[in-house]
Amino acid sequence: IKALGPLAFRIAEYLGTPMLGLVSSEMWAALRRKWVCTHSLVSSNDLSLLADSLMLHLVYPGKKLTPLQVRTLSLPSSLTSLKLNLNENLLEDEGMAALTQTIPTGLTCLDLDVGWNGVGQEGAQRLGNMLHQCTQLQSLSLDLTGNSIGFNGVSVLMASLPSGLPLHTLALHLGYNCITNQGVTAVLSAAKYPTLTCLDLGLSHNSLGPPSTLALTALAPLRLTGLSMDWEGNHIGEEGVRQLMCLKHITSLSRLRLGLRGNLIGDEGFRHLIGCRRLLCLQTLALDVAHNRLTANGMPALAGLRKLHRLRSLTADFGHNAIGTVGAFHLADLRSLSSLHTVVLNLDENGIPSVGAEYLSQLATLPQLQVLELSLWQNTIEDEGASHLLPLRELPLRRLRLNLWQNNIEQAEEVVRMDRT
Repeated sequence: IKALGPLAFRIAEYLGTPMLGLVSSEMWAALRRKWVCTHSLVSSNDLSLLADSLMLHLVYPGKKLTPLQVRTLSLPSSLTSLKLNLNENLLEDEGMAALTQTIPTGLTCLDLDVGWNGVGQEGAQRLGNMLHQCTQLQSLSLDLTGNSIGFNGVSVLMASLPSGLPLHTLALHLGYNCITNQGVTAVLSAAKYPTLTCLDLGLSHNSLGPPSTLALTALAPLRLTGLSMDWEGNHIGEEGVRQLMCLKHITSLSRLRLGLRGNLIGDEGFRHLIGCRRLLCLQTLALDVAHNRLTANGMPALAGLRKLHRLRSLTADFGHNAIGTVGAFHLADLRSLSSLHTVVLNLDENGIPSVGAEYLSQLATLPQLQVLELSLWQNTIEDEGASHLLPLRELPLRRLRLNLWQNNIEQAEEVVRMDRT
């Protein structure tokens, strides 16, 4: 067991053996600071062996745990790091009340997933009361996706966070929670932590309009190096994207991810979005602008990205728009960014013809390219366009993915769709 380390748990999980029951307390004492435990191996009785543990990872997704069962969970008070996944159970507010009584308050790192559990405002308040006592938190990740905490719940939750936390990493996933524009202002009260360097906000599928992005100005004073925001399935539109321009003041950003799928930002909104190009320190950029009514008219704005001379990784989803040949041309023009080593583009259903495929093949000239993924499902590149892309197979890349399905190509299936690592 000492030799196998964590692998012993993986083997035990595969065989269905309660491995912890075979480990003496002396042997466990030598290993408990290193091991990660999963739901099939750890019972409430086994947790008594973890009395001096520093880190614990428990996974119970979709197990239909009830509040009564949660009450039997007793976590060691010595924990400094806890990752607990209770996604898709039956907690509701009663279960959250029980759960918050078991989580130790001396944590420096907490990753809690209670998504899709029927948690409401009362449950959010219980969680906030518990977090108010966690005065040493440096990293906090809360996933409350698919509940119904609403504006009141998120306001109470954020107001409960201690103001003096040495927080450097914060992730809040609040999709599908009936949160309004005012709720975003409450969420962004996280800007009160001057030590914050990484922020991840998941706000998809709420009731958010253009005013919701006004609150982003609160982030300007922070020295963020990583920022991820998911606004998918809202209605922020062109006006809301224009207000994203305030992100250009966070000049310390090196990693930026913006999820704007299905927000109907249009060409004008896309031009404003690329207006954030003053982020000259960016090394990693991910944009999801699928289903946004983009056309060829907005694509010349991509030229602005050529000023990001430090950019090393670009991921962009333009799926289900109409960027056509012009869009393919301007995307290929990014080959002037000599530092790029990863390019991932989803261009499904965009009316790109064979000449567009020829333009995209020019991305192969990037001098440091290691990863290239192109999805061109349901365009019109046909055999002529495929003839320009298929030579990419000869490139010495770490990873190459091509999806050319539904393009009227008279080629074998293994040629039309390729995945090589």
